[in-house]
Amino acid sequence: METSRINIAYRPLRLAWAIHSSDRDAMRRVARMSYALWGGRYNPIVFADKPEQAKALIEVFRADLIISVGDSPEVSNIRQRFPYLITPFIPEELYIDRQHARPLSQVLDIHNLLAHWNEKPEWRLIKDQGFRCISWEEDDPLADALLLSYGAYPPVSETGVDYNAILFDATMGIELSLNKARPIDPQIMNHPNVGYLARHGLRRHYSVRVGGWNLPGFFIGDANNIEELVTFWNLRAADISLYFIDLNHPERYRAILPILTAHLQQRLASLPEYRQHLAIWTSSDDKIAPAKRLLGEGQWSHCRIGDSLWNGLNAVPPMMMLGETSSLGVIGTSGGKPSVSFTLNDKPFSGDNYFFTQRLVASIQVYGGDDEATTFHPPYVPELNETLARSMHGIYNELRSEPERLGVVIDAADHDLRLNALPVSEPKNPSGWRD
Repeated sequence: METSRINIAYRPLRLAWAIHSSDRDAMRRVARMSYALWGGRYNPIVFADKPEQAKALIEVFRADLIISVGDSPEVSNIRQRFPYLITPFIPEELYIDRQHARPLSQVLDIHNLLAHWNEKPEWRLIKDQGFRCISWEEDDPLADALLLSYGAYPPVSETGVDYNAILFDATMGIELSLNKARPIDPQIMNHPNVGYLARHGLRRHYSVRVGGWNLPGFFIGDANNIEELVTFWNLRAADISLYFIDLNHPERYRAILPILTAHLQQRLASLPEYRQHLAIWTSSDDKIAPAKRLLGEGQWSHCRIGDSLWNGLNAVPPMMMLGETSSLGVIGTSGGKPSVSFTLNDKPFSGDNYFFTQRLVASIQVYGGDDEATTFHPPYVPELNETLARSMHGIYNELRSEPERLGVVIDAADHDLRLNALPVSEPKNPSGWRD
């Protein structure tokens, strides 16, 4: 019996939220939806009415699918421009069975996270810090910046799932209310919150090298400007540690700035000295001087936000994974082609049958198994998703081309996989590629 070693990196699906650049309600809605999903903090938001920028973001984030939110023609039609990002679940909704007593998410969510982590010793240490659910007044001028920074959950009427109740049952969280007339309460930094939960347990995978613009610091923006808010969200979705500062309300930040600065500097302490400078991110050079007056004159790096930000060289989002393991693959044949079968072991999430509707990605690297006629290592061409899926997996909408890897969409309760080798003389596909 011939065998092969299989590397498995489990990761959340990466959704690209498509909205219109004038639709602030849609921005708020997708932020809340993202915070309800495990790994949702790393889902980009794109403006469907800005097609070139949207294309650049979808490509650099290596999105697995697009979710449209809004009624404008641009939002409704954007998925037609990316036919290879096929929705991997039916019906094409994030939540199903909402008419029954048991609404179900079709994407890995924080309910799964809490079910998986709640009995672990590491979680007890986090829980003992005391969870805080940050709230603010609706007419707070910083409301949207606070939402994107610290998170909130969608209403039960939208999803059918009461995420606030799930969080409270698991953490006994306490509400921390912010007053628009007072500085932001420094306690906000002393306790885990909704914003933290959506990224708990995730770390970078080595398969994607991040770009040079990976500098933590402060994003200087306007909380009334949807473009700056979305840029801030996307930079954090690229795993860059940033805090939003609105220079129109400097007094709101004075109590918390020393804590934020110390937190960021701690992240840089292990780096070489020349890389220990925090960054000021701005869309205009005019904001640098007033930002330094508020933040302090020290040595700062400056990241100017412009058209080249998402060119694939500057801000490059890493692949964020839940965990990694190895499995023993058994080489056989299927339909006259070599195939490899292996178990999905050491799951870093809850694989209970209750979560059978929840999808995520098993990112696969097969060591060996190639011959002159077949390969388990096709090139990274996302446009080939469907062609590769039909040939290598058999289910047309459940495979994603990845850099040096293959991403197979699985549900949380799956326990094994089989991949077929790709014939190197595969007939020419609609994208025009031939090995």
